[in-house]
Formats: sequence, structure tokens, C-alpha cells
Amino acid sequence: VFYTSKMGVVNYVLSWFNVAPQGWLTSVNLAPLTVVIFSFWLRMGFNVLICLAVLQTISKEMYEAADIDGASALKKWWYITIPRSKPILMYVLIMTMIGGMKRFNETFVLGGEDGLPGGSLFTTVMYLYTVAFKSGNQTYGATISVILFLIIFALTFINTRFIKFNDSDY
Repeated sequence: VFYTSKMGVVNYVLSWFNVAPQGWLTSVNLAPLTVVIFSFWLRMGFNVLICLAVLQTISKEMYEAADIDGASALKKWWYITIPRSKPILMYVLIMTMIGGMKRFNETFVLGGEDGLPGGSLFTTVMYLYTVAFKSGNQTYGATISVILFLIIFALTFINTRFIKFNDSDY
């Protein structure tokens, strides 16, 4: 209902700006973008809640000291907020990355078993499902899942090495 071509909410809002109705789930080019937007919207509440919780843990005295020193809002954000939020931002980044790599529910519901339209929504996890459960080859399916785990582990390791934590950040 939300993304239907004729009477969907998104196309209705776009019609206010004189944009022609789009085939969000029927276009090979728009379907992956639709799933990304849907997944982003689906997980945004949790991520915002986590980020708001970490912002409440930052000491008000640090901001007051920065005000006394004459720091601008941008400097307070760069030197206080970001360093104090790095561990939680890292957690949100890694969990979002893992969620993107193991995306199945959204693509299965929106694109079916074949990842329609034109296989544009066919993900690695859908391939794993097809191989292991539809074809009955659990050995090959287990191999795919181990390789997916290793890819996720490597990307997580790279992310943790890319964002450095200093003792002065805490």
C-alpha cells in the first residue's frame, strides 16, 4: 500500500511536487533503493534511541567548561560530543552493517523468493535460503553462511581498526 504505483502514499506525496508516479517495487533500478529506504526507516527508531541515550550520558560540566573557555558549538560537538559518543556510534555502525549484510525479511516480503523484479532484490541470504531449504543442499548452505560470517567479521574488524579510540576519549 505504501509503495504501490497508483495509489501509494509515497507517490501521493510526490504528486504534490508534480512528480509522476513511480513503480517502486516493479522497477529494477528503484526496487533496491526502496528496500534500503524501508530498512533505514525500520531501524531508525532503535538507532535514534541509542544515540539519544549516549547523548544524555555526556557530562554537562564538560560543556560548561567549554563555554567558559569560549568554544563554539562546532568545537564542542567535535571535541566533546563525538569523542564521548564514539563507542556507541561504532556499535550502531556495526549493527547497521550486519543488518544490511543479512537482509532477508524485507527483500523476501517485498520481492518474493525470486527477488523480483528481475532478481534485483535477490541477496546473499536469499541465495542461502534457496540453496539450503528449497534445493535441500544444507552442506552448501552451511558453507555460504560461514563465508558470510567471515565477510561480516572482516568488515567489522576493519571498522574497529578504522575508528581509533584514545584513552583521552573516555
